[in-house]
Amino acid sequence: MISEKIQSVDKYFIILFAIQLILIVLSYFNYDSATFSLEKFDTNLSQISIILNSAFSIYLSRYLFSKNTIPEKFGNETQKIEGFINGSKQRLLVLFCGNIINIIISIIDPNFTFILISLLILVLFFIYRPSEKLFVSTFPKF
Repeated sequence: MISEKIQSVDKYFIILFAIQLILIVLSYFNYDSATFSLEKFDTNLSQISIILNSAFSIYLSRYLFSKNTIPEKFGNETQKIEGFINGSKQRLLVLFCGNIINIIISIIDPNFTFILISLLILVLFFIYRPSEKLFVSTFPKF
């Protein structure tokens, strides 16, 4: 039962992961050629916005997941699974949106550091991939 529910979220994860990966590759090629860059774009503003956006999306994703997976909140197995699935979807969506904003900024202002930050968020996105192992670590008494 758990693996079936997690597989449904896994499709969701793969689509979001692929979109981010394609956009990061596009951003890297834009870094080499500077095709879409704006010449008068303020680099300091983009650095500040990438740092704040990354920190906010990571914090918000952790908060939403922990809010949806409070062990005392759920009585039976089905409620725990649903809470885990909803929390995972919210966490993935928040990280996805934050990383898309970072990638757009790195396309507008080509900077290799911005691409690396987007890759690091993508690695975190991959680490937060819903799995039975993550479910068991979230609900140890399951």
